Amino acid sequence: MHTYKFDTRISEDGVITLPFEPQLFNMEVEIIIVPKPQPIIKEQTAVDKFLETWSGAFKSLTDEELDNAKYEYLMEKHK
Repeated sequence: MHTYKFDTRISEDGVITLPFEPQLFNMEVEIIIVPKPQPIIKEQTAVDKFLETWSGAFKSLTDEELDNAKYEYLMEKHK
């Protein structure tokens, strides 16, 4: 037994269009319909925008320079 897989769309009238397959004409067939999942469109949040803007901003600093920058920031923050 052969199995055929078609990606198609069901019209508003409920009509399913299949590609031309003459070997299926005048035959009883079993149809299994599996809806394709719709892609989820994620809205960009404030966190996403922040990460996009600042990711890699300190990549050029050495570990020592980065530690000094963190130390200076914390000292200024907690005066």
